[in-house]
Amino acid sequence: MALALQGQQALNQWRQDGLADFLWRKPGKLVVYRNAHKFSKAAQSVSSPQQEQVLTPVECAQVEPAFAGLAPTLAGGIFSPDDEVADCYLFCQALLKSLQKSREFQLVKGDATLEDDQGGRCRLRINGTVWQTDLVVLAAGLASRELMQPLGQRLPLYGLKGYSLTVQADPAVLPDVSVTDYDNRVVYARLGDRLRIAAMVDIGALNASPDPRRLASLKHLAEETLPAAGPYASATTWAGMRPATPTGVPLVERTQWRNLLLNVGHGALGFTLSCGSALTIRDLVEEMQP
Repeated sequence: MALALQGQQALNQWRQDGLADFLWRKPGKLVVYRNAHKFSKAAQSVSSPQQEQVLTPVECAQVEPAFAGLAPTLAGGIFSPDDEVADCYLFCQALLKSLQKSREFQLVKGDATLEDDQGGRCRLRINGTVWQTDLVVLAAGLASRELMQPLGQRLPLYGLKGYSLTVQADPAVLPDVSVTDYDNRVVYARLGDRLRIAAMVDIGALNASPDPRRLASLKHLAEETLPAAGPYASATTWAGMRPATPTGVPLVERTQWRNLLLNVGHGALGFTLSCGSALTIRDLVEEMQP
């Protein structure tokens, strides 16, 4: 939680400093519960009523009218007014544009490998050529496992394959608030004039190839839950790997190699923890300076 809050503060500062638009909004998040027992348990765990508001089904519909049709099937909901939403891909593009303004920045594309070097250091090769660098920050998702193998270290990472649909729809029917259907584990988030629907986790998946059955199931559920935002048959589909650790805690730390840092294993919270992790890496780099 501390890492997420630290990152949220940094992200707001970067926006104020002129980071290009990435469809950031602060609409709040509404988690709706269909099961009464699960809702009761969630409501009892609320410690700050201002940050987490316990709502009746009718109040859920008032917070987000687009989901009013669900009210008869709901046990209740919890609304967090301070939650934010944005497009993580556009965020990465905005960061790249910002970095490219610096004369010291260089983007190099190629096949990277790591190998042992002298003095407790590791050496980086790109397309077979040694690349001179003071420090290496490994942030290559699941590919980090393969990159660390020549160094004799196995990273405790496994894949969480998730799925999403993106729909172009009439803005008048799109929800404003980010909504999580807790019992079905589906998130509905408005990104500009599009609706992003994310769900499902295939634990331990070996590749990012989409499963047509999973996507069909997600489309069917979206059609039942929010039919006005369709048609979902023409939705843009996506499946991707989210590298996680067995403990759920990311590896943002130094290694036994003096010039190698890790920034991996954020699971399904990659965007949420990205900025806080970057600040942690910055602090580690500063500590390593002579």
